[in-house]
Amino acid sequence: MERVSFVTAAHNEGENLAILVGEIRAAARDIGVPYEILIVDDGSTDGSGDWLEKEAAANDDLRAIRFPKNRGQSAAMAVGLAQSKGDVLVTMDADLQNDPADAKLLLDALAEADLATGVRANRRDRFFKRIGSRIGNGVRRLILGDRFKDVGCQIRAWRRPVAERIPKFKGFHRFIPVLAQAEGFRIREVDVNHRHRQHGATHYGNLGRAFAGLYDLLGVRWLRKRRIDTSVP
Repeated sequence: MERVSFVTAAHNEGENLAILVGEIRAAARDIGVPYEILIVDDGSTDGSGDWLEKEAAANDDLRAIRFPKNRGQSAAMAVGLAQSKGDVLVTMDADLQNDPADAKLLLDALAEADLATGVRANRRDRFFKRIGSRIGNGVRRLILGDRFKDVGCQIRAWRRPVAERIPKFKGFHRFIPVLAQAEGFRIREVDVNHRHRQHGATHYGNLGRAFAGLYDLLGVRWLRKRRIDTSVP
């Protein structure tokens, strides 16, 4: 039976972590597979790292990695993917807007895919965030020519080769389905639950995300055009 690594990056999500870990454990029991939970604390200043270390010391199913300072979601995610031990991986945000119970749907979808990526069918974000995301998705499709509905949804199930082969750079977490497709992997989109943020504050604003996203979009377009085929006939 394949072992599943549940991987997430967290920055100042102290009010959410205990709930998140409990929900992941419940999802893993429902799936019925060996598992680990790996949380990368991205330089939190709210005590999250201390809580994680204490909880990990008391529970064999939880591992914690702490950054001494904030390095960004992409760096935390890249480290989490590299340090995870599972045959397959499930990634999600730590803010509880992703529902760990959806892991089963995504893992089931790997029967016909290498990467199963969530689509927030009924988004619970604020109006302006939803509008910003819709505009961003439209611009991405225009520049990259892909057909993905929601690359911003961070709950996904991966086969390990996907995590190992896609290029890692600042901002790569926003383009994972696009990057995986460019490497020749099979992608499947799966409708998933989406929840209101109950605790803490979002770490992104529309304006900041727009500038970073456009810069990264051009980089991803360049990267795809310059990709070389390393497969052996």
